[in-house]
Amino acid sequence: MNNSEVYVGLDIGTTSIKALVCESVKGQLKVIGVGVERSAGLNRGVIVDIDKTAQAISAAVAQAEEKSNVEIQSVVVGLPANYLQMQRVHGMITIATRGQSREIVNQDVIDVAREALTQSIPPEREIIDLIPTEFTVDGFSGIKDPRGMVGVRLEMKATLYTGPKTIIHNTKKAVQQAGYDIKDFVITPIATDFNLLNDGEQDFGTVVIDLGGGQTTTSIGMYENQLSDIDRLIKQTVQRIDTIKSPHEEKGQTVNQPRQQWTEKSDKLQRSQREAQQQPVTEEPAPKKKKQNGLSNRFKNIFNNLFD
Repeated sequence: MNNSEVYVGLDIGTTSIKALVCESVKGQLKVIGVGVERSAGLNRGVIVDIDKTAQAISAAVAQAEEKSNVEIQSVVVGLPANYLQMQRVHGMITIATRGQSREIVNQDVIDVAREALTQSIPPEREIIDLIPTEFTVDGFSGIKDPRGMVGVRLEMKATLYTGPKTIIHNTKKAVQQAGYDIKDFVITPIATDFNLLNDGEQDFGTVVIDLGGGQTTTSIGMYENQLSDIDRLIKQTVQRIDTIKSPHEEKGQTVNQPRQQWTEKSDKLQRSQREAQQQPVTEEPAPKKKKQNGLSNRFKNIFNNLFD
């Protein structure tokens, strides 16, 4: 099997290094091999000994090769959230030809992304990823994919992810020393959010907590999608709303009928409270006073002696 037909992911964790081999079948990934090796040369997700980490990576990938029967040459490496920084960026270009609007193509999207990357970045940091949040064509915002549209001006809002050059360099060096090429870098919390959260959880925004062996990572998965009014108000997924509505629909009730029933019960309770207040109150005989015991008289005598 050619390695170009499969995807190999490499997760370099504090306690273990994992290699995952997946085959693309009809647009879906099928796991065909896994390799796990105890970590070495890491401290809280950061490589501190390149030689030891390279040996552990080589052992984990070798296990995945044996189980999947695939000769692995390149891997997609997950980067931890250590010292990761996010920055909002904005890019704008003019796509008109001689003042006339034209159709937006792939190169225009690349050009506006390059324009967004002209932001000043500290020399000790390196760009990891750039994820667009929305495009704007001639003032019309909220566009997810502008290709094929016609316009004069193209804008892009995106999130820029950067990391320390030292951490990225050490990761590259360890993987290459193990004998493999890096096909791409993936930020681990983002990849986790995409795989764990369904559409409803992504729409509302969900906190994902990854309890690792050396560190705990918290990320918020939130993606902008249009929601129905009822879904937005009660902050529940569409599936949960259906389970709430279904008992009433089975009984042939409308949405307003349960509300009328609750109102009638509330009115009945208020009437019973008013009737109870109007009833005459009978006075109970006062309780008889208890005789004071000798202990109380003793404290009286002590109190009086203080002022003699």
